[in-house]
This record gives sequence, C-alpha cells and structure tokens, in this order.
Amino acid sequence: MKIGRERKPLSERLKTLTENQVDQAADSMHSAFKNFEADCEMSLKNARLTIENDMRALLKTSTRLNRNALMFRMAMTFIVLLIISMSLVASWYWASTMIDKAQQASLWQLGLTIHQTEVGTVLSWDQAHLKLIDCRIGNAPAKCLQILEKD
Repeated sequence: MKIGRERKPLSERLKTLTENQVDQAADSMHSAFKNFEADCEMSLKNARLTIENDMRALLKTSTRLNRNALMFRMAMTFIVLLIISMSLVASWYWASTMIDKAQQASLWQLGLTIHQTEVGTVLSWDQAHLKLIDCRIGNAPAKCLQILEKD
C-alpha cells in the first residue's frame, strides 16, 4: 500500500536533474562561447580599424614631413647659393677696386694722373717729373715721356 502520491525513484529524479543541469550548462557555455567569439571579432575589427587609421595618419604625416624636409633643403640650397653669389660679387668688386687703385697709385708715382672727362679717360702729367719728347722706338718716330731725375 502506498501512501501519498506516486513518485519516481530518486535515482531517476537525480539523473533527470543532472541531465537538465548539464544541458543548461552546455547551453550556457555555448551562449558564452558565442558571446566571447562575437566580442573577439568586434575587438579584432576595432583593432584593425584603429591600425588602419593610425597607418593612414602616419603616412599622411610622413608625406607632410617629407614635403617640409624637401622645402627646407631647397630653401637652404637657395640661401647657400645666394651667400656664395654675394661673396663672389663682393670679391669681384673689391678686387676691381683694388686693381684700379693700384694702377692709379703706380701712375701717380710716375707723375701721371687719370681724369674722367666728357671725351673719355685722359692722363695728365706733372711737368716737374715728366717731359714730353720726340723719340724713336725701333725705326719709328714716337712721342715719349721722359722721367726727370729728382735732385
């Protein structure tokens, strides 16, 4: 005789309960794995986008830096060439001035003076040091300046 309602044996109830818990755990693990997989894919996608954006920015910056470096090199080359040109012009001017002064000093020591006139450049002489004479150069007659000896 049985009292109360009819029950399944404990082993069957525990087996069913264990199977249900195993199925729930498997479903929970599968769901967690799918969530983990989706999270990993999203993280990888975000990382790839970040790397792509960083690479684009780096290339853009590198291009800009290369352009700036090229402009800097061109500017420095221009400045160096300008300095060299200015030095050459200054040297040429100084040398031509010194040559003119040396020629004038040499002529002045002989008693000649250079004058600029409307007809051109002329020489005058100090009659105390120089005397215009007729002379011969080779077989040809010529006008010559004789240097007078100083007392």
